[in-house]
Formats: sequence, structure tokens, C-alpha cells
Amino acid sequence: MTRQNLLPILRQQRVWIALALAVVLLFVSSAWMDKTAADNRAEIDRVYEEMDVHFLLNAGRRSLSPGFTISLYQIRRIEHWEFFEDFGCDPLRTNVMTSATGRMMSSNWLAVHWVCDPEAAGIRVLEGELGEGFWMTRDYAERYGVSVGGLMPVYMAMSLRSEVRSRSREFPVTAIIECPVHGVYMSEEGFDDLIKWTGNESPSYTMTDLHFSLKKEYNRRMSEIEKKLQALLNTPNPYDRNRDITVNYNASEIDGMLKPLEKSVESAEFFGKLFRTVLPVVAYMIELIAILGLRNEIGVRQFLGENRAAVFCGIWLPVFVLCLPGYLLSAAVLLLTPLGEQAPWGMTLWHLAGTAALTALLTGILCAVRPLDLLREKEHE
Repeated sequence: MTRQNLLPILRQQRVWIALALAVVLLFVSSAWMDKTAADNRAEIDRVYEEMDVHFLLNAGRRSLSPGFTISLYQIRRIEHWEFFEDFGCDPLRTNVMTSATGRMMSSNWLAVHWVCDPEAAGIRVLEGELGEGFWMTRDYAERYGVSVGGLMPVYMAMSLRSEVRSRSREFPVTAIIECPVHGVYMSEEGFDDLIKWTGNESPSYTMTDLHFSLKKEYNRRMSEIEKKLQALLNTPNPYDRNRDITVNYNASEIDGMLKPLEKSVESAEFFGKLFRTVLPVVAYMIELIAILGLRNEIGVRQFLGENRAAVFCGIWLPVFVLCLPGYLLSAAVLLLTPLGEQAPWGMTLWHLAGTAALTALLTGILCAVRPLDLLREKEHE
């Protein structure tokens, strides 16, 4: 093939430059959008791994007071769920009858407390240990004449027709403590056991503070867990959200971190799909224009006696070679920049195969047309 035979093909410089730019724009922009989406997804993953989700319960929308009522059962469910840590709430209290003399007739009411975090509540052990029994400040121990290792009788009165009877139980004193609020305290298990013994397994408490944090491994499930809390504290019906108790968490802070990243991912994915849809069509349209621009050359060669196979090879092979600079330039840009990690190599190979097939198909169709028809079309332009 002589240089003179290539001149009609080489003269379409603008077409080949436009094709190269379209191909480069296709692959580089696709890689850019993929990298942007991947970087933002990685940042979203980092935010989920590091962010702190704090829950705080408040009065429900039906309440006019700042406090809310919650049962011991609900408190224990939240405290024992595997999702949460750093649980904290107002102290719980139950009243029982006790006596310094060991006889019920001289008994009085004693308030027994439970705090979720004894150390945070300022409880300091002076004697003994925080075991399964009563922890008493020194003034209470002196008032009831007990010490560490001693037993504290507790009574429960029962009305049976006209007769009042009682049953008693002795709880060991396991620690003498110092506490900002003087009184008698118990561990969680001991407190719950005392509640059951008095026949009130799920009493209700009015409080203003109940808070806890979500463990970081459950951060992605915070919406699901918030629904579980709503179902436990209000009802499973979504229309009853925050009816009795409002479930708050730092949603504004979390949305402020996540929403911009999620929108960026959506935008990158949208434009990535747009580029993958539009730009291949643009590149193929340019190839179509390039091949149709050579129909007169195909007709002249056949009219001068070249067989169809020679004309096909003499047109298609140079055209295909001139389509390659865009692919080579794209590969160079992708390999020499950070975009290479997200390079759409599969799409590149498929598009290159499509280019080879499209140019071959169009060239073959034009070679199959009678030469005079091709020349006539040229003359009418």
C-alpha cells in the first residue's frame, strides 16, 4: 500500500483527533468518576468505623413534663442488649420494711438504691466489697447496728382477709461505703432479686436521664436499632414513634458527616453511567462519519479494478490503526496517574473490539455496494 493510497484516509485529521479525544474522555472520565465514588465510599466506611452514636431518652410527645416513665424490664432490656455500652441512668429505688430490733412491729421503711455505675456515682468502699448484698453508708450501718458480714432483716407484709401476716428475709451486709447520697445500695442482680421477692417484678420509674452509646461495630445498623428501641419503649407501630418516650441520638451530627459523602457517591455513579452510555455512542458516530467519508475512495478503487478484498484491507486496516491513538493515550494517562486503580480495562477491551467490528462492518458494507452507486452519492453531495 503506497502513501498515495493512504492520503484520502490521512486527510481526515479532524475526525481522527475528535475520535481520539472522545475515547480519552470516555475512559479517563469513567475512571475519574469510579475513583471519586470509591474514595467517598472509603471515607464513609471510615466515618462509620470512627463516629460516636449517643442515645438519650426524653419525655414522649404526649407528655408535658420533662420526665418520662420507664419500667425496670425496659431498662434491663436496653442495658443488656449487645448493641450498647456506657449505659447510664438516674438511680433506681425500691422501698422495703426493715427493723433494727429484728421484729416487724418496730419496723420502718428503708429505701434501697441501685446505680448503674457505682464508681461514677461516687461510691467508695471503706470496708468489705461490693458483693451480692447491702452496701451501707456508715451512718446507716450504725443506725441499724450492723457491720460487714452481718445480716439485715427485710419484711414484706401480706394481708390475708382480716389478718396481716409477714414474711422476712435476711440480706448480708457486704460493704460499708462512702457515697455523696447516704443510704443503702445493692448490685443490679441483688436489686432485681429484691424486687422479685417483694412481688413487683417490673416496677416503673420516672426519670430525666437515661443515656447509652452504640458500639462502633453496630454503627451501620443504627436506624434498625433505633426502630428496636421505638418498639420496646413505645409500640412496634411506626405511627407511635416517640409517643411515650422520645428516642434521640446525634442524628444531625451524623447526617452532617455522611450526607455530603453519600450525595457525592450518587453524583459520581450517575455521571459515570452517563459517560458510559453517551460517550461510546459519540465515538461510534465519529467512526461512522469517518468510514462514510471514504465511500468515494472505496468506489474509485473498485471502479479502477481492485478486487473487494484488497479494497477492504486497504481501507479497514488503516482506519482501525488510526482509531488506536485514543486507546493508547487513555492507557498512558490511566497508568501514569492514580486513576489506574479504577481503570475500566474491561470496558476498554470491549470498546476496542466494538470499534474493530464496527469499522469492519461498515467497510464491508460499502465494499459490497456497486462502485457507481458510491460515486453517484459522492457527486450529489
